[in-house]
Amino acid sequence: MSLKKMRQVFYDNETFAVVSHINPDGDAIGSSLALCETLKKMGKKVHMFTEGAIPIHIRFLWDDSYITDTPLEKYDVCVALDSGNKDRFSSFESLFDSAKTTLCIDHHITNTYNYADINYVEGDASSTGEIMYELIKNVLEIPLDKKTAEYLYCAIATDCGTFKYSCTSAKTHRVVAELMDEGIDVNYLSNYLFDYKTINQIKLYSEGANNLRLYEDGKIALTYVDYKFLDKMGVSFDDADYLVTMPRTVLGSEVGVYIKVKNDNEIKVSYRSNDYVDVSALAMELGGGGHKKAAGATVYGKTLEETIDMVVEGIRRVL
Repeated sequence: MSLKKMRQVFYDNETFAVVSHINPDGDAIGSSLALCETLKKMGKKVHMFTEGAIPIHIRFLWDDSYITDTPLEKYDVCVALDSGNKDRFSSFESLFDSAKTTLCIDHHITNTYNYADINYVEGDASSTGEIMYELIKNVLEIPLDKKTAEYLYCAIATDCGTFKYSCTSAKTHRVVAELMDEGIDVNYLSNYLFDYKTINQIKLYSEGANNLRLYEDGKIALTYVDYKFLDKMGVSFDDADYLVTMPRTVLGSEVGVYIKVKNDNEIKVSYRSNDYVDVSALAMELGGGGHKKAAGATVYGKTLEETIDMVVEGIRRVL
């Protein structure tokens, strides 16, 4: 499905709901806010729906003006962003299903569900934000402004790891150059998105380092934190996600795994690979999904050690 085929849907309808995945990241939030800003410029009524805490490094850009306590009974269009399947937006599934027309815009290669009326999935894109730039500027033909450019930069830069991940393309850099032409302050944005940490987050990094385990001569690097430590430090479960790439940075590792124990029955597993391992396939084995080099899943009913054993064994099979 071409993005251009979505143009009339946006122009011919008046009320829009924008949903993204539970526990939204920079790409989900940045893409959603950029679309909301654009729809407002078009004179549309738009509400944004999100579930889970806004990550601490995104809060400086957060705008809750699109959040409503009184959603419409039925929207003309519901747009799902950065969500590989309907389960990913949790309690908003009924809102999505009730809309007259549903759209899905995403970049996860594991998104093969075609759950919307119109689906656009570009697995080669660095981020949903990169697709959103194309939609806003070249399909809807709505001029960018500084605020929208900041949202798109947040979406793109966070999801491609400050342009370090292999999903970063020449097109990605060209898009960011055009965002910079709108006057965004990359130094300011990057400091908040990637550099600034609270003192408790720095202490959390120390905990992650202390819990680091190596397997298969260092090809697998794994660390974990649990809710008891997070509660003690006053760090929310979602804010602890900034450790996700730490294991992958161990020299000689191929797969980095970050495990967060949410409670005695629920554990979040995040995979990152450096070269050849397709971690999206590993995540799908656990009921999750994602990208070839960045993916995740949630495990229920297992202890931390049982989860670690299962995850490590799965990686061993593909090394």
